[in-house]
Amino acid sequence: GRKDIALVIDGSMSMTLGSGGQTTFDAAVREAEKIVTDAGGGTSFSLILGAPVPQAVIAQPLVNRAEVRAALSSLRPVNGRMAAFDALSLATMSLAQGTNPQKEIIVLTDAQDAGWELDRPARWESLKQGFENLKTPPRLIVRQFPLPASVRNLAVADLRFSRQVIGTDRRSEEH
Repeated sequence: GRKDIALVIDGSMSMTLGSGGQTTFDAAVREAEKIVTDAGGGTSFSLILGAPVPQAVIAQPLVNRAEVRAALSSLRPVNGRMAAFDALSLATMSLAQGTNPQKEIIVLTDAQDAGWELDRPARWESLKQGFENLKTPPRLIVRQFPLPASVRNLAVADLRFSRQVIGTDRRSEEH
């Protein structure tokens, strides 16, 4: 059926990583272009660039696919993290302006923890209420792109010193 789709593309610095000469950001834009191409007739699109201050590249849903593709091809990643809550709020506001009965938000991201603020449940509850205030609550789809194997997150689980105190005049490997 006819839909209003808000595309949210993560433009954070981590999306500039990649392999084989292609960044994750490039892959996300290509997938968004495919979504636009494959969508049914009458589907309209808005476009949000996820950034520290998200940008509504197309704030009101458009049916003209050539304009949507042109906007997608002009996107560039930014420095910093994606403020996910703010980006999804912009997407919700854009969907409120659409006239189609079905609503979707599609997030294309590498899902890095920074910027999602999952430790602030009250914010996410308010976003849920925003979804419910639409005539039709949107379906939320998150497409997570994997990070290149060479840069996946590592963590230090345990650190032990060989002695209680290591003087500044000694190398740490001396016993």
